[in-house]
Amino acid sequence: MEEYGLDVEEAKKSNLMLTGLTGSGKTRLAWAHTDELMRSGFQVIVIDPVSVWRDSPIPYLVKVEPYTRIKMAEIVESKSVVFDISRLLIDNQLEFLDMLSKHLFTSRVDATSPKQTMLVIEEASTFIKYLRTQVSQNIYRLAFTGRNYGIRLMYIDPRLNSIPSEFRFLAGQQFHGFANEVNVLNKIRRLYGKQWEETMKELNVGEFIRIQAGRDPTLIKVPLYQPKTKPKPYVSPKPIKKPHQRVFKVTVNPVNESYQKKNTQTQVIKKEPTPRFDLKWWISFLTPIALIWAFFAYFV
Repeated sequence: MEEYGLDVEEAKKSNLMLTGLTGSGKTRLAWAHTDELMRSGFQVIVIDPVSVWRDSPIPYLVKVEPYTRIKMAEIVESKSVVFDISRLLIDNQLEFLDMLSKHLFTSRVDATSPKQTMLVIEEASTFIKYLRTQVSQNIYRLAFTGRNYGIRLMYIDPRLNSIPSEFRFLAGQQFHGFANEVNVLNKIRRLYGKQWEETMKELNVGEFIRIQAGRDPTLIKVPLYQPKTKPKPYVSPKPIKKPHQRVFKVTVNPVNESYQKKNTQTQVIKKEPTPRFDLKWWISFLTPIALIWAFFAYFV
């Protein structure tokens, strides 16, 4: 799939980065790249916090709901899958990716022949913008040392300047789509020159500035990728209901595509205890009565 500008051999050595404003075609380009990687033997795991990979070519889809139980080891070990975490709060999204990155790293380190794996992170700046956080450090460990264990990363974000330089330097292949923000254009000018700054402002849908380590930047125009298959549900996670705890379920309104929170209180049914004979209670109850009766019987 050379028409989409992906060098698979380079993808085995370094990470990928895709940037561009909404509507630039970067998600379709990412779909094309992941399709080619799977055809080349890669396992692709996608973290999707905005639910834009529902129609991607990835075989399986897992919708992560609040308070769900997921067979992480079973899925991550062998399947190419999209984890749709759009229904989680930001803190829960960070916690989920932190758990996944730890499990992915430890499982590949202990494996005798680890499988080539591409971890795709949509809206990557949400998770890696601040390198001091634990989830960002775990992801950086995958980006920096994952090559030794067959793990590579693809981080996707609308803005180039939102990706920390530590991650940008580890991306051997970069694809930058249309951007009109001053900060992004200034960064392009500083990194690649005035010519590419002017080029970025005039990019159309499907046009990207391709940057590969050791090569000069080039302009590519790719067709909008149309997947032939769509992901199917892999598992139906069972909600974990906890007594005295509120469960927030998030649903999508098909009219305006806004999120509505339904606050439901779990109900706890208390079973009445079965009556039984308590000897200690009867002794403590009858002893004072017996003493009073004995007193009056003796002195009266």
